[in-house]
Amino acid sequence: TVQSWSCNGTGAQRLTLNANGTLSGAGVCVAPTGAGAGSPIQVRTCGGANQTWQFRSDKSLFNVGSGLCLNDPGYPGTNRQLTLAACTGAASQQWTYS
Repeated sequence: TVQSWSCNGTGAQRLTLNANGTLSGAGVCVAPTGAGAGSPIQVRTCGGANQTWQFRSDKSLFNVGSGLCLNDPGYPGTNRQLTLAACTGAASQQWTYS
C-alpha cells in the first residue's frame, strides 16, 4: 500500500515523476487498484495503463486513467492509506514536488 507518513528522509519516501507520467521509486510504480473514488493506491510493477499521473498547478497529482486525484483521506494525520478522490484542490490533495 501507499501511505502518508511523517517525513523521515528515507528512500522509501522518494518518488520520481518520470517523463512518461509514471510515479516511481525503488523499481515500482504508484497505481490505483481501481478507477473509482476511494480506490486504494498501491505500488506495482511498472507498465500499467493506470499509472500515468500529472502534477498540476494546484499541487495535485491527477491520475489520467481515472480522472481523479491522489488523496490522503486522513489529512492532516499520517500513516493512512492513500486513495483516489474527486479533484477539489483540498489540502489533502496537495503534494510537494521538487
